[in-house]
Amino acid sequence: MIISVSIFPLTHAAQDVTCRSFFNGNNLVIVSGDGNYFATSDSISGTIRLLEKNGNPVWGYQTSENISSLTISDDGGIIAAGSDNGNVFGFDKNGNLLWKFNDMGCFPKVMITGDGQQGYIVNGDSPSTPYPYTIHYFYRNGTVLWETREPGISSASITTNGKYLVVGTKVGRNSEVILYAKNGTDLWRYPAPDGIEFVAISHDGNTIAAAHSYRLIVLDNKGTIFSKVIPKYHPTTVAISPGGSQIVTGSAFGVQSFNRSGNQLWQTYESGINSVVISNDGQTIISGSQKNVSYFNENGTRIWGVPVDTAVASVSISADGDTILAGLNNGTVFLLNRNGNAKHLSLETLPVRSLPTIITTPEKNAGSFVKSVDSTQASPLMVPIALTALGMCAIVLKYRRRK
Repeated sequence: MIISVSIFPLTHAAQDVTCRSFFNGNNLVIVSGDGNYFATSDSISGTIRLLEKNGNPVWGYQTSENISSLTISDDGGIIAAGSDNGNVFGFDKNGNLLWKFNDMGCFPKVMITGDGQQGYIVNGDSPSTPYPYTIHYFYRNGTVLWETREPGISSASITTNGKYLVVGTKVGRNSEVILYAKNGTDLWRYPAPDGIEFVAISHDGNTIAAAHSYRLIVLDNKGTIFSKVIPKYHPTTVAISPGGSQIVTGSAFGVQSFNRSGNQLWQTYESGINSVVISNDGQTIISGSQKNVSYFNENGTRIWGVPVDTAVASVSISADGDTILAGLNNGTVFLLNRNGNAKHLSLETLPVRSLPTIITTPEKNAGSFVKSVDSTQASPLMVPIALTALGMCAIVLKYRRRK
């Protein structure tokens, strides 16, 4: 199960590495697959927290940066977050800062696999920053294995095992849906001249959904079209069931559900849907809106709704559907169960600390060693290139000596 939430803007006008924040007030929440831990981030104070399923705090750190992306592994062992200003942080369950990537462009989206052993960092920033429109693939130890540039990235999603990364771009008539393998190969590109705003991929990697303001495209992992749909209401968010049999979109007017063939399964009416998620078994859909957190079964029946006093920014659900989280724009977090019982968490009263020192003891624990990466360091891709160049020089010198 891949777990990631992000606020990923479509376009930026940043003129330098110090990025402007467009999202003050949004509160991200994410629950681990096993439901035992959840992470939160407050975009105003830049505080990242890990809590147990009952709401007891494990640790909290203040980064003083607006957090725009948050992810957690299935067992809660790895937590990663990206900030507006291009910093990406990786923590373990005990609160150790495993690594920090710097200058990754404005609003980087970080995604890690269910086992927390690998991940991707994607940004759709302007060319004025060190890493514009860049995809990075890295291991848990912080080693970046490859990076590539893709103009106009607007959205991204990965499979649970990291085998596939799907990217949507928005660059006018040249916009595309692109599927990458984890070795960095782009497997196919599907032209989408209207631009792509949201993408999602099923856990098994067999179904991909891509949406823009008035169309939903469903493809398989070979790039073959399942369907093209014009929803009644323009999608503002998209989620896909683990097996890909159901695609759910949120809109300004409600939730819509479709099957792979593009047939509408059901529809609800509620204003201002900002976030939707589907449980691992595909039986539960959670939506967050301007006024409610709502629980639907797979047939679209609304089982319950919990009213909120300000808009919901993000929702998350554990694999078994027993633990549900909602983060509100005012910093409030609601912890709910499948029966709709809600617990309000006052995170502002919990203690926070300054960021710890990065772990740098590879000899003692090679699996946890990670390095800080910034824009002044050479790309890992330059290593094989440099070695190849040295080898060629050696051959030429050897040939000249023989002459």
